[in-house]
Amino acid sequence: MFVQLQNAQGHKVMTMASSTFSITPDDDEVLAERAFGIRVVGAGTVHYLGVDENEDTVELPEFGELPVVMVKVFATGTTATGIKGYR
Repeated sequence: MFVQLQNAQGHKVMTMASSTFSITPDDDEVLAERAFGIRVVGAGTVHYLGVDENEDTVELPEFGELPVVMVKVFATGTTATGIKGYR
């Protein structure tokens, strides 16, 4: 997955994610680090809070990806399994 970042000079650059981390949906806690997109193993819905502080719920297929920077994945409204965040 490619992610768009802003460098120290303020330029937007595209780069590949360096690794992934497991995400456990939680209604109370934000993620320990931003996810620069996610992938899921099991199909279902993902209810998330984007870095822009807007909530959304999307349906993802088995092994689906969502290229959105997010700070939280809610337990309520999330049915997808095996969620990994890109860093």
